[in-house]
Amino acid sequence: MAIEPADVDTKVALAAVQFHWKADTQPLHQAIDSIRATNPGALPSVANDWLSCALAERDIAAARNALDAFGETLLTDYAVHLNRPSMEGIIARMSKDEDDAQLAFTRARAEQEKIVEAQPDYGPPLCVLGLIDAALGHKEEALREAGVQSSFFPCKKMQSMVPS
Repeated sequence: MAIEPADVDTKVALAAVQFHWKADTQPLHQAIDSIRATNPGALPSVANDWLSCALAERDIAAARNALDAFGETLLTDYAVHLNRPSMEGIIARMSKDEDDAQLAFTRARAEQEKIVEAQPDYGPPLCVLGLIDAALGHKEEALREAGVQSSFFPCKKMQSMVPS
């Protein structure tokens, strides 16, 4: 197996190592800028990393551009899938636009509630609903959802997941 350094996914994956390991956004930022300049058609495939980098740098314009690059693709971090309105709420809150943030989180909650209803015994969607409720200031609902979500994992199983 060979590494293709010109491949955009490889380029971003290599740059993301520094981001995840040392919280150094510069290599990832440079890789994204290079892709934007030379291969903008590839941006949807690296939009997740672009958004993470923009959020880490607190760059509102870049975060909006990255979110636009997603198109209809789910925003995902493995099992946890954030819906677009939840990210719009985070960006609005970064912009100190609380009215837009509340509207976006309210839309996000409505979408997420449907997902939870369709998958009542699957924890990650409920986790996202709890995050959205916390963002809306609904503390009791967020805590209740966290409690329900944690009940999906028996204590023994949870203990085996924690490094000793």
